[in-house]
Amino acid sequence: MYLWLNLAALFVAALTSLNSHNVNVAVRTGLKTVQQGRDEPENTAAIARTLGQQAAALASHNELIELFEFAAGEPMVRLELWQLAAITGMLRGHHGTANHTEDLPAEKVNSLLNRAATLAAESAADDGLRAAAVQLLTVAGSIDRHLPLFASLLSARTSASLQTATIAALADRAHPQTPTLLLNAWSSSEPSLRNAILDTLASRAEWLPTLVVQLETGAIAAGELNAAARQRLLATRDATLKSRLEKAFAVSATSNRQAVIQAASAALSLTGDPVRGEQLFTKTCSSCHRQNGVGSEVGPNLASLTNRSP
Repeated sequence: MYLWLNLAALFVAALTSLNSHNVNVAVRTGLKTVQQGRDEPENTAAIARTLGQQAAALASHNELIELFEFAAGEPMVRLELWQLAAITGMLRGHHGTANHTEDLPAEKVNSLLNRAATLAAESAADDGLRAAAVQLLTVAGSIDRHLPLFASLLSARTSASLQTATIAALADRAHPQTPTLLLNAWSSSEPSLRNAILDTLASRAEWLPTLVVQLETGAIAAGELNAAARQRLLATRDATLKSRLEKAFAVSATSNRQAVIQAASAALSLTGDPVRGEQLFTKTCSSCHRQNGVGSEVGPNLASLTNRSP
């Protein structure tokens, strides 16, 4: 905590005195201090990222290249959190300045992005470090080059926290492949991740039609969306899309109940398996229902239905 207070004081002092004349020295000194510190990861990343953004805003073209090369470090050495955050800040800051990402040395940028991709794919690495690498790749516009990597990061083999971070990183950039990446991961995603996917697809007008098609064709069952998710989607300002969504949800709600019951009736003669039942509930039902401390209390309590017939 004491170290964080010292870093915070240094950070505030540096920002209040930064200008185009001292930005090179100030940012370099700040990054060295962060590098040598032992602070909480989120604090380290926040300071380094902001210093990178200030560099992009204030540094000259040549100074920015020098700071980029300093932050990138040796090409054969594994990237650290402060480096990933600082360069993410530099690249993000470019979008609001006269500088352009393309002005940085292409060979060194490509080398850095390859190092970030290697780190993001490293299953033994810390999830926070991998998430920072993913954010750098998206901010740098490197999604096309690493589509298989992003697909693997959204798979069930990846921790939920890293999947969530990957979805958030993709949401930050309007890439045309994002809807396909997210929807391909839908079937293997747990409820919280599905909510994140829906929120992401609903956040950009150009992404929502892909989801609507999936609902219309049945590739994603409308019944897999809880009431809250449906309301989020129906909040779209596009009248045509809203009408299509309403029809897709209506078809789901008015499907032949008796046919469904008859198709499932054979299950009544089977021996129950509590372990498989719990797994099925968690995957399919917990987005609306809560049982034994698992799930969301959107729909009714299923415990009250155990003695009722279909």
